[in-house]
Amino acid sequence: MGCYAVGQVIDDLDPAPQTFYGRNRVALERLGAALQSWNSGHAHDAVVQGAIAKMDAMCGKLPEGAPERAVCSNLLHPPSPPAPLPRAGEGPGVRVPAYGPFLRMTIGARGNSGRPE
Repeated sequence: MGCYAVGQVIDDLDPAPQTFYGRNRVALERLGAALQSWNSGHAHDAVVQGAIAKMDAMCGKLPEGAPERAVCSNLLHPPSPPAPLPRAGEGPGVRVPAYGPFLRMTIGARGNSGRPE
């Protein structure tokens, strides 16, 4: 994979909403995944950033506010890492219950047999 091949694919894209649906979208998602895999050791950061910049410029030609514009813009970018899960008692306005006392009560009520007494 090289800058020329990815650049050629981006140049061949039609900046129209229908470009980012169906098979085209799947193929572009695969291209983005292959590009990220190819750069897993960050040895090709400059090439990847150039491809992302070229894709972003092409996506900028889509109508403002079109949902396809967001799809287009995210195709070559690396995936975001998942957000960490909140721990017991933490979170923005959401209280996650601590199950420790519940588990102790349940296990204690069952005794050694695992069945309720």
